[in-house]
Amino acid sequence: MNEGWVLDCTHLFIGEFGDIPLNNSGNPQIGKFPFYNCFKKGISSVTFEFNRADFDKSVAIVVHGEVSGVSSETAFAFGTQFPNAERWGWYIDYTAKDCIIVVPPR
Repeated sequence: MNEGWVLDCTHLFIGEFGDIPLNNSGNPQIGKFPFYNCFKKGISSVTFEFNRADFDKSVAIVVHGEVSGVSSETAFAFGTQFPNAERWGWYIDYTAKDCIIVVPPR
């Protein structure tokens, strides 16, 4: 988060790309995202934790924040722009990978 700015609210979507709530113009409808939180006093960071077993290996993630500082603005985590969006919004196309832990021989 840039100095002088704080998060006032966060909105998060994680799931299938086709399930992202979009309006007729192709812009994300952040008010319909399933995960959101607002803070009485702005904060500088937020951590979201999910159980990977709750999602397929490939998911779309959209992170939106209402921020304030010099003015009030809206912010998205940077990723790929929505293909038909008229104005704004990015999503992250994420594919989970299995971790392989190699234990060295003794």
